[in-house]
Amino acid sequence: MIKRFFIENFCSIKDRIDLSFEASKIDDDTFYNNVFPYKDTNIQKVVSFYGMNASGKTTIIRAFAALRELIIPTPALPYFPFEFDEETKHKPISIGIEFSQTNKNDAPTYRYFVSYNKDFILKEKFEKLVSQKPTLLYERGFDEDGSITQITVNISKLEVHVSGITATDKVYDGNNVMTVVLTNAVFDNKFIIFLKLYKIS
Repeated sequence: MIKRFFIENFCSIKDRIDLSFEASKIDDDTFYNNVFPYKDTNIQKVVSFYGMNASGKTTIIRAFAALRELIIPTPALPYFPFEFDEETKHKPISIGIEFSQTNKNDAPTYRYFVSYNKDFILKEKFEKLVSQKPTLLYERGFDEDGSITQITVNISKLEVHVSGITATDKVYDGNNVMTVVLTNAVFDNKFIIFLKLYKIS
């Protein structure tokens, strides 16, 4: 169940836009069949976009497809930045989504964010939204050349398997969070990071 979706520097969208799937106040009971009740809000089951030609409706649909391609790897990254500006046409694209697995009141909300250029993913972050301060489940940082510089995972929620590294710095803060700093690491040709999410809640 999608709660929010945001896009920046993608196709015809230059500045960040946020799309909320939360319904406005419902006064007529006949509309309750069109929403998922969730905590103190109602999430729309169906969302429609309307507007003039070339106003960006298709771009939003393409952004959803791009996010899917990033999660389910494809041969090339879906890099289509806003090209009517000399600065933005070389900048990263950012896409994010907030979602819940069900509409049960005790079901947590999660937020996934990714930023990438034409060659590499530059930043990736996955959080659990349970209070004013999100709980970090997983984060990766990258250099401009695509080299991974840091991985932070909540090790109470994830199994982490890292191979192909002959030197790393590992920091454990005693609070179920592990950071692996890879800046000075030496990798072989079979460098692999495997993350298995075994307890998402």
